[in-house]
Amino acid sequence: AQNMGRLELLAWLNDFVETDYSKIEACCDGIAYAQIIDAIHPGIVPLHKLDFNAKHKDDFIRNLRVLDRSLSKLKVPKSVPFNTLANGKFQSNMEFVQWLYSYTTKNSPNAAMFYNGYEKRLEAY
Repeated sequence: AQNMGRLELLAWLNDFVETDYSKIEACCDGIAYAQIIDAIHPGIVPLHKLDFNAKHKDDFIRNLRVLDRSLSKLKVPKSVPFNTLANGKFQSNMEFVQWLYSYTTKNSPNAAMFYNGYEKRLEAY
């Protein structure tokens, strides 16, 4: 993932969870991150606890905390840096997308083939 550009990673993320984020920084709402983990580990992320209409940093942090608790439950040695991600900074979100890409390719490279991100959002909404 380190050698993939931001546009390639953004395209991967958008294709995976059926979204249309226009830039990496917009992923700061935590929705796509949580859905990728949901695809790899179905049922671990309580999607119904996410705010799919999150517009403010506090809402983003709540979503990212849901993700962090899910990773802890899975004993994944990665903590979610809520504040830096929720600030919408490119670098921190880029690093997190790179980590997610690596995690996905190591643990479930075909997860996107079987995941309907749009449908999952509708069910959880």
